Amino acid sequence: MLFTITKAGLSSTTTAKSNTVGFERLGQIWNKPTSAKIRMSKDADPINVLVFGGGYDMKYEDDSYVPTASAPAKGNAIYVINAQSGELIWSTSGESGGTKNIKTDKMINSMVGGITVLDRDNDGLMDHLYAADLGGQVFRADFENARPEKYGFTEVASFSNKRVTRVLNAAPSTEAFKKYAYRFYDRPIVSFYRNEGISGQTIANNGKLFALVNVISGNRSAPLSTLRNNNDYANRVYGIIDTDITNADLYKSGFTPVTQNLTEGELVNLATTLGASPSEAQKNAAKVNMIKGSKQGWYYPLTRFDGYNNVRHNKGVGDSAVINNLLYTTVYNPDKQYGTVASCAAKISGGSERQLYCLPYGVCMDSTSVSGTGGYIPAGQGIQELTLGAYDKDNTDVKILIGTTTITDRIEEANRAGYGLDGIKNDSNIKDLYPGEPSRPTQATGDGTAAEFLFNERYTLQPRAWYERK
Repeated sequence: MLFTITKAGLSSTTTAKSNTVGFERLGQIWNKPTSAKIRMSKDADPINVLVFGGGYDMKYEDDSYVPTASAPAKGNAIYVINAQSGELIWSTSGESGGTKNIKTDKMINSMVGGITVLDRDNDGLMDHLYAADLGGQVFRADFENARPEKYGFTEVASFSNKRVTRVLNAAPSTEAFKKYAYRFYDRPIVSFYRNEGISGQTIANNGKLFALVNVISGNRSAPLSTLRNNNDYANRVYGIIDTDITNADLYKSGFTPVTQNLTEGELVNLATTLGASPSEAQKNAAKVNMIKGSKQGWYYPLTRFDGYNNVRHNKGVGDSAVINNLLYTTVYNPDKQYGTVASCAAKISGGSERQLYCLPYGVCMDSTSVSGTGGYIPAGQGIQELTLGAYDKDNTDVKILIGTTTITDRIEEANRAGYGLDGIKNDSNIKDLYPGEPSRPTQATGDGTAAEFLFNERYTLQPRAWYERK
């Protein structure tokens, strides 16, 4: 064991060290640290680092817990440490403390998910990171690595952080609604696209590269929670368009981020914008403001499940993945039932679905997409996280999505146009939820057509080139 880090600091089993200031905000570390490389000084070799969020605060076991600026949650920090010695290199949190910490005022929630690290210029060094918290916020930190003056580059004397930007602010502003803050338990998923433009129109960002940041909310601390008993506060899947990270002026003095502090008013609610069974013209219209740049992303409330809409208590669970311009993610509903279970028998609560969304604008233009999404397909009983595995024993390098449904199940549910209808194959208890209430599950906009995407061989991951990591 090379080192141990606790809230009190760092201790070494190889050399005597005093406690290191800077880890006071540590909570329970749930996710594996992300490995990366940085160059500290212009003449030095790159070093290995570990990047991780501050962790979890047990107060979130109360699903209505709300941290404040004066009483922040533990784990409200991001750390970069030397992978060999454990020495703190850089951190940011909601508190001031130590010479290596950057204070970020709005960082008051636990950082439980993994950190997404990006290499901007393909030199093998970390230039950016994205992190999401349990309060509906997504942050991006930009770094500049040290480099010597050669190969046409300007000398940079030492490694530094340029800024920490709050990209998304989905935290409720009204005090009474703060308990409905969107909790992001998993790492942001980042993919890159070019603005597709609009035929016959001159657009300033036409053809320009941008990053799409996807996050999905859900209460992993209390998956059976019914706190969100009104779909005005339903969990969401987000697609944030970040044009700053691809901006050539990002590292210049005086650069002001455009993608910062985004609220729902600056995003498109695609569920309401598309409506029921949108036409091709309606789908195109939903994308226009994002293409022009007047809207900086989109979101879908997680109100669809098992072929129905207006379903409550849905929660995003586990890591998501982007494959061939599709976001694959998993949604869990605690009310889903599979057959009849005796009252005294043990049972698995709820069930999961794979849900797909077309990227980058969240709108599927395929004529088979009835609702404008990539559709949904059952994943099995209980919480079923997204899993990639080998195609077969002879093709272990080809990765496919693995679920708990059998081939027979897939065939029975293959006709997604009828999914949610009563019948021998497609019966569902979801339609019977919330009896006597005015807002009930409905088949309108509850449809999806996911099977062709999930199980078609063209949507697999196949490595084409391998590189040795030094």
